[in-house]
Amino acid sequence: MIDARGSAGQAQLAKRLTELEGPVVVVLPDDLAMRSDLTLPDTARRSLDQVLDVEIERLTPFKSTDVALTREIHAAAGGQIRVELTIVPRARIEALIAPLRAAGITIDHVVADHASIERATDRSLIGPPTGPSKRRGSGIPALATIALAAIAIVSPFLEQERRIEGLDAQRDMQRPRVEAVMRLARQVEQLEARDARLRDFAENRAAMTLLLEETTRVLPDDTWLVQYQYGAETLTLEGRSAAATALIDVLTASPWFNDVRFRAPVNRDPISGADRFRLSAKVSPR
Repeated sequence: MIDARGSAGQAQLAKRLTELEGPVVVVLPDDLAMRSDLTLPDTARRSLDQVLDVEIERLTPFKSTDVALTREIHAAAGGQIRVELTIVPRARIEALIAPLRAAGITIDHVVADHASIERATDRSLIGPPTGPSKRRGSGIPALATIALAAIAIVSPFLEQERRIEGLDAQRDMQRPRVEAVMRLARQVEQLEARDARLRDFAENRAAMTLLLEETTRVLPDDTWLVQYQYGAETLTLEGRSAAATALIDVLTASPWFNDVRFRAPVNRDPISGADRFRLSAKVSPR
């Protein structure tokens, strides 16, 4: 294994590779690839490429065309298959191997880990090499592996995972405070609603008392009520009076009442001789 750190290392590597015959395999840093297991129905084999495109865009922040992948298919119980995926952004691969190609090194395969070296042809993340190679054969087949693990590159998958973990930790830390604030907000809302009900009750009670006092003040002594009803800013009175027709003027003269009218014909009570009346008035203190 040859360490390809720095331009000097790459120049040394290019010189050594010209003396060897055989495929050149680049082993990516350990943290660059994302691995995932999918369990799919066996019938998914027929359209596995399309299924994997969808899963890649669901599992990663990349489009399926922007990543390179390898897959291992294993039979599973219940008519299913298990697909082991290794996914790497193409841009990251290119950023790693471009300096090597610039140094005249022809890359045959790129694999995600050392365990894949022996099966580099099946597990390569790039297509076959193009263009002339500067290697010359010595008659002895060889396998040259280039270790890139020392190159300081942080996988975007790990960055995203770390950000998510950090946000989760902050959320968990703030959860008790948020719940306490929400409890206080609910208590304040309940107290405000209760206070509003009490104010309405107090105001309505005071208003009703004043309204009753005004009604009692203006009605003649020869008038008595059998029904007193207030709602929707309208007062409805029903009772007996010696002269019911005079009540319209009496109530209208009050600063509390307007639009005073009878709601039913005035009838004479044959027993008492008083007028039976039912009238209404709009209440709007002036």
